[in-house]
Amino acid sequence: GIAGSVAKTVTAPFSRLTILFQVHSMVTTKSNRPKYAMNIKGGFTKIIERGGFTALWKGNMTSVLHRFPYSAINFYVYENTLDVLVGMQRSRRET
Repeated sequence: GIAGSVAKTVTAPFSRLTILFQVHSMVTTKSNRPKYAMNIKGGFTKIIERGGFTALWKGNMTSVLHRFPYSAINFYVYENTLDVLVGMQRSRRET
């Protein structure tokens, strides 16, 4: 859970940039295109200019609230499934 949340927070600026590129490409006309960033550096610069440095993590708390239980459950199921499969393999060898 914690590792997934930390990873999500570290990569949040890239996720935000990806979403903005996707949305702006759908709603931007060619005449307005120069107003928006055309590359990664320009995208980060525009986000920081418009909302400050913390704008790179806008919406991150929602992602972390989703990621924490998702990662914890995923890890729990993986570990328990692995234990069951290893136990089945051991019991087959013993018989």
